[in-house]
Amino acid sequence: MRIISAIIFNSPILWAPAGLILGLILGVTAESLGILTLGMVLHLIYMWRKGAPRQGFEGWLFASGPVFLASWIVGFMLRGIYIVT
Repeated sequence: MRIISAIIFNSPILWAPAGLILGLILGVTAESLGILTLGMVLHLIYMWRKGAPRQGFEGWLFASGPVFLASWIVGFMLRGIYIVT
């Protein structure tokens, strides 16, 4: 069970909706950028704490940060197109 929860937590599939929701709700605001910065810093600390990469999982672990950032960008673009205008 612990391995399954680690795979789910390290998965970019979990972090993509979080970034998208953040971008849709807050857009590009000081609060959104603060949460995004905190998330990226915590992601770097988490990767540092995980230690040496293991075969098969290091790609997913690294990809979760950039996927979070990219989905936030898509979220605030959709907000600008569909919600604000």
